[in-house]
Amino acid sequence: MFSFRVASVVALSALLVGMSGSAFAAPAETFGSGPTAGGTTVSGVLPGVVFTQVSAGINHSLAMGSDGNIYAWGYNSSGQLGNNSILNSSVPVLVSTPDGVTFTQVSAGADHSLAVGSDGNAYAWGRNTDGRLGNGTSTGSSVPLLVSAGAVPSGVTISQVMAGGFHSLAVGSNGDIYSWGYNRSGQLGDGTTLASSVPLKVSAGAVPAGVTFSQVSAGDRHSLAIGSNGKTYAWGEARGGQLGIGSISRTPAPALVSAPAGVSFTQVSAGDLHSLAVGSDGKAYAWGNNDSGQLGNATTTSSLAPVLVSPMGGLAVTQVSAGADHSLAIGADGNAYAWGLNVNGQLGNNTITTSTVPVMVTAPDGVTFTRIEAGGLHSLTAASDENTYTWGANSFGQLGNGTSDGSLVPVAISRFPVITEVSFGGVVGTELSQSNGSWTVVAPAHEPGVVDVIVSYTQFGFANARTTIDGFTFSEASNVAGADVLAETGSSTLLIAAGSTLVLLAFGVGLLVARGRRDRSTVK
Repeated sequence: MFSFRVASVVALSALLVGMSGSAFAAPAETFGSGPTAGGTTVSGVLPGVVFTQVSAGINHSLAMGSDGNIYAWGYNSSGQLGNNSILNSSVPVLVSTPDGVTFTQVSAGADHSLAVGSDGNAYAWGRNTDGRLGNGTSTGSSVPLLVSAGAVPSGVTISQVMAGGFHSLAVGSNGDIYSWGYNRSGQLGDGTTLASSVPLKVSAGAVPAGVTFSQVSAGDRHSLAIGSNGKTYAWGEARGGQLGIGSISRTPAPALVSAPAGVSFTQVSAGDLHSLAVGSDGKAYAWGNNDSGQLGNATTTSSLAPVLVSPMGGLAVTQVSAGADHSLAIGADGNAYAWGLNVNGQLGNNTITTSTVPVMVTAPDGVTFTRIEAGGLHSLTAASDENTYTWGANSFGQLGNGTSDGSLVPVAISRFPVITEVSFGGVVGTELSQSNGSWTVVAPAHEPGVVDVIVSYTQFGFANARTTIDGFTFSEASNVAGADVLAETGSSTLLIAAGSTLVLLAFGVGLLVARGRRDRSTVK
């Protein structure tokens, strides 16, 4: 399955979730001032996490967060969620991160996971049968482990990783491809069918000298790659025709995919027994097994070579993703399209009817999709509203929406924190309300002075607190009966009516006016 990075990463103003769940200080800001008697309504915003890259495995999912953390959810019997546990999770949980390392790309396989570290190394966790974690052992891990260098030369860093069903692929900064894990079908591409617990260099096979690679995709038991010469290569299992080389013979070294005349592929995605590609002509192509209509050409006839996917309203296709037996695509109109097996609603069109041609995924009102990912029996998308939507099977929590109920249409993963309390100098405010990260609370009674404001919240199962140092001022002056006070707040002016809501006025900076409604005396 093909994992992707969302092109537009939203920068957030603050780190929201810490691995330890400890409190941290917020950037300089204040929530104004109010009377010691309390009653001032105070509002704030705690932004949510945006998933900037997602990847769907067979029964689990991974995501990169805009807060710098990695999240995982779904099936976890082999530790593939990477949170030092083997318990399934129906909501995103934090993946453990090695000290001093952040992850820049993730990929979910059948029951293992891969990531690229900020140090240029590959990391792996989950099941390790046949060495798919690449650390020289066959022992699984529920936390990320460093992938051994193996055949990767000193000084070469890893730029992309792809987790297949039982094997792993990586692209080096030198443009070479490296592989490890299960190899009975030749999916490692090293010219043998022997498994390896450390990275091997994919052999040249049919690849001309000097050709490098920048994109790979790992399927169940086959692999795809696009060369710098514009050609696409495939190796591994071919019994469904998924290599696209006109044969069903296994190939343990890269072979040339038979692209249509005049067409080169700009993106490829390897599924279970089928493959997808975006052509230079803006059209989608498919090849391999087609018993569920996953080739999308209005038939159930398999193909040993790429065939044209039925047009999606005449629109160009920007990205494709191959799942186990279903296929997904994004059109130039921002809509998502799906075809193939649909018994679990993985096509997202509010039915369970399998389709041999693309059908439009039911999108929430006003939402378009930017990237899409097909898993085993579920699907993921990144959307224009910065939410991640999921649909399909959910028996292991792979939709990440806090339930085990499947969905026939896209549902959003909650990305906003749940505010549990807001305290002012240790005294908890009242009448807390919240919506999508925005919160409002009534300040309590407090002795005069400047106090810290602490916003306590939970997110993705972790408790945290955001502290604003000297965030609110309790003033006795505000207690004068019937007094309205215009208080200086830097770039804006706040009207503080005793016991009422703070109201932002459009007066100049530095204005300080006090007016007594009855005696017009100056409030000090």
